[in-house]
Amino acid sequence: MIEIVGTALLLSALALRVEFAPDHVGVNSSNSYVAAVAQSIFVDGPGGCCPTPGHGNTCPGAEPLVGLPPCVGGDVDDIAFRTKMGNAERFDYIIGVASFRGAQIVVFSEGGLGIGAYHHDEGGVASGVLAEYIPDVSRHDGPPIIPCDDDQLRKTSPALVRLSCSARRHRITVVIDMGDLVSCSPHNPYNSSWQCATCPPEGSFRFNTQIALGDRGELLAKYHKMHPYYPSEHAHCIGDGHQQPGLSDPVTFRTSFGVTFGMAICYDICFHTPAQQLALDQGVTDVVFSTHWENEAGPPMALSVPFFQSWSRGTGANLLAANAGMGFSHTGSAIFSRGVTLASAWQPDLAHDEVLLLARVPRLQAPTPNRVDGIDRPWGESTPFSRAAPVWKLVNVTRGEAHTRHVLAAAGGFTCEFAYSTTRWHDRLTRGAADAGPQDGGGGRTNTSHHEDIDLEDMEVHVLMALNGSWFLGGLPARACVMYRVPPSNLPDGGAGGASAAMNAGWEPWSVSNPVNGSSGATYRIWPASAPSDLHGVVVFESLLVRGAFEPGDIVRPMVAAAYGNALEADRLKVVDGGRGLLVDPMEHPVTQAMLYVNTHPPRHIFDDVDDGGAAILHEDGRGGGAGENGTDAGFVEQGPLPGRPAMDGQP
Repeated sequence: MIEIVGTALLLSALALRVEFAPDHVGVNSSNSYVAAVAQSIFVDGPGGCCPTPGHGNTCPGAEPLVGLPPCVGGDVDDIAFRTKMGNAERFDYIIGVASFRGAQIVVFSEGGLGIGAYHHDEGGVASGVLAEYIPDVSRHDGPPIIPCDDDQLRKTSPALVRLSCSARRHRITVVIDMGDLVSCSPHNPYNSSWQCATCPPEGSFRFNTQIALGDRGELLAKYHKMHPYYPSEHAHCIGDGHQQPGLSDPVTFRTSFGVTFGMAICYDICFHTPAQQLALDQGVTDVVFSTHWENEAGPPMALSVPFFQSWSRGTGANLLAANAGMGFSHTGSAIFSRGVTLASAWQPDLAHDEVLLLARVPRLQAPTPNRVDGIDRPWGESTPFSRAAPVWKLVNVTRGEAHTRHVLAAAGGFTCEFAYSTTRWHDRLTRGAADAGPQDGGGGRTNTSHHEDIDLEDMEVHVLMALNGSWFLGGLPARACVMYRVPPSNLPDGGAGGASAAMNAGWEPWSVSNPVNGSSGATYRIWPASAPSDLHGVVVFESLLVRGAFEPGDIVRPMVAAAYGNALEADRLKVVDGGRGLLVDPMEHPVTQAMLYVNTHPPRHIFDDVDDGGAAILHEDGRGGGAGENGTDAGFVEQGPLPGRPAMDGQP
């Protein structure tokens, strides 16, 4: 048997920080509800021990926790089972704290009960005995299913039962992510045209699944993740180590406090379906979102909290987003209402950050999406599907630039405009600065106790990108205008030679093997060890305008990440030009990332019929081209500096 560290020891070793908005306390209001988001660190191994080498895990010394003692004895199933149940006990503790603080619903991260390779599969949240049988309430016409009272489920689904009992005891709605085992018979929910319709040898499908438990412990809903991040030949049905649904099945549930929630997991948020579809087609105003977000890579280039904020702002809805809290790679949780940050946690320089966020969330009458020109057009019909790759260009951004303007043209005549001014001084930023003002030397509000000075430079290298086609050669169809500061660790000599030195060294925003930093297939790569300097821009922008030639009816998500990857306050960012652009003036911050983003079509996968590839780059003379030479009319249109202030009122 395995030697187990007691649950009490595990809980004491991982301190839970509780943060709440000042106005969340008090009696429940008819026009709001109290929500909690748990950024919770999952622990591989029973009671905080590390599975031994050969079991598909790489600790001590790696995620999720560094330096855990090895598990003593036991087989793979023992380790997976005790991992799952140990984390379920931790969830019970957090659920109790959330309820005590007045929350009516608490949302946990993706893979919170465990992620590993405990089976003959590729690993994931549904690996081995991490997965359990979860009843399908959508096909149940009888009385409520309460796992806590079900003797059969106690045998097949112990973690589900444990959390059902916890939800009932603490009288709170609980949303968790776990593995679901679905028997191939008597019901096969998959269309026979999908390759994944064939039953696996073990006789069951495995799914990364979000479930909702009501405050009586009843099972309200389960939702299978629709979109795997890594494309493969079977990406429509297999990813993250488990089978995918391969069909559109958005799910909602209604709580005892009268709010209907849509459900979404991780990469789902990059797509129209399920969450945005529920908002626009069914009027769902609130979404629960469990994620194990990858901050250090792309596409799209999207640090967690600012990107989640852009979804809430662009959709005009409430979002309860729970991330894993495991260092820079997976930090960033928040509660948003129409883009306004009600509570957030973004701690990229903490190796482990377990936090419970609480906020009072307004009840919305209807979503208010950022539809271009206010036109209500069915999604996916504005333009034909295209695999055209992004166009990109490296530029140097320096102190004291006045009214610089760049315009890029992508496939189909889609253009992106980037206009900005920078100050003549640079910000003296400190590690952890969240809202550093240039006038106060970068003191400002801090996210951490660290105050180490970052080296100051006069120049940064940024990528400008225009896309009217697809990332992943069809896997993520989108229209987007993107600007991001290239992490110094991605550049030769830390970026000292500027854009030209990077191009001469063969730098690309994505490649099979980047000759500079050796990243594999990444569009944007930050390693945890280099995150502090990579995230700290030092050139302060006075103003920033990003504007794209989006189609009428496009639902545009505007995003800006300032220094250290922090989201901007909602009132700083203005949506302009009928929804086609974003304007921050005054900016008074460095820019880490800025993006206007629209998912245009469902994904089509790279093994279907594709023979094009790569991204179009802009040569010195402005000609479009690049790996794969995709033959579009992409190219460089115009660059600054130009005399006079660029139009910043939404006019051409």
